[in-house]
Amino acid sequence: MIKNYLEAIQSRRGKKNSPTFAWEVVHNQTFPGNRMGRYPGPAKEKVWKGMKVDAAIKNRWLDQLNNIPNVEIRASCSGHPADKYSEQIWVSYVVFRVAPKLDKNIKKIVKKLNSFKDVNSGYDIGMEGRPRIVAATKLHYGGPNQSDWVKWWNSIASKINNAVNS
Repeated sequence: MIKNYLEAIQSRRGKKNSPTFAWEVVHNQTFPGNRMGRYPGPAKEKVWKGMKVDAAIKNRWLDQLNNIPNVEIRASCSGHPADKYSEQIWVSYVVFRVAPKLDKNIKKIVKKLNSFKDVNSGYDIGMEGRPRIVAATKLHYGGPNQSDWVKWWNSIASKINNAVNS
């Protein structure tokens, strides 16, 4: 069992988890550290289709993301404020992969997502060795711009669909 754990850690060396990847894309700098897994502080969660997700992300938004053709959602976060558990403000994001036939269009998809003023996007190779794309914003749940946060989540699925499928 320890051997399997050590092999898993070794295989991740040099790769970023989704929260770190999203933070770096939004802030355009290397994150000073690495956040492992879900938000470290108490956060309200719910189960959506068998997966734990932030409770603040509406089912309607998750359904819209889940129904985008040629897209597989890999991770999401509603964003979290700085607090006693984390010095960082954690950004809202959606990480996804496209159908393998569209891998050649990754740069075009990211460029299109970045053309939206409220989306920061980038790509890299994820933990499973496939390209992944992040669509993120500095906004976070419960922040001072809550109405902008809602607008972002209301529109992100259509922006991803437009970037991938047009």
